[in-house]
Amino acid sequence: MIDTPVVWNVRGMGTSKCRLRKLVRKHNIAILAVAEPFHSERHVQSFAKKIKLAGCITNEKEGGKIWVFWREDLQMEWIGASSQTIHGIVTKGVHSVVLTFVYAKCSALKKRSLWTELEGLCVVGLPWLVSGDFNTIWNDAERMRGRPRPLGAMEDFNNYIDKCGLVEVPCKGRKLSWRNGQEGLARSGHV
Repeated sequence: MIDTPVVWNVRGMGTSKCRLRKLVRKHNIAILAVAEPFHSERHVQSFAKKIKLAGCITNEKEGGKIWVFWREDLQMEWIGASSQTIHGIVTKGVHSVVLTFVYAKCSALKKRSLWTELEGLCVVGLPWLVSGDFNTIWNDAERMRGRPRPLGAMEDFNNYIDKCGLVEVPCKGRKLSWRNGQEGLARSGHV
């Protein structure tokens, strides 16, 4: 079986290297996706060595902000990337899973292009795990305090989930963990 990947919006790798290394070691993480590293792609190899993961890929050439690292016991076949995603197939032994890591743009128009891109992938004949920061929520129950979110963005997100037949993987730990200096907490991502 393939371990569940960890996705973290680090908002800068500079101060997160030690925490990432400890996280990988403590939890024996096999696949780590990092959003908003705020470093150039030329640093990705040195970060992979520092956090003790063998492989790495980015979507920087497509204008994105995702880095993905993985252990050497996994076979990774990267099948595409865009400014908001990285897609690949991970294999361990006889088990294969399609992985899609997302760091969505805030613009509603750019999110619609993301939903179209992801809907095109949902016909793959393997299990598919989509994970990351979608910069939107299913409903207002995923927020505490703060202003209500636009209904249109939530409807688009829910339509995409329905069209692709996705289900949420149960979450461990705190459900509301993200704050950007404003009042309230929100859910930071979905799997």
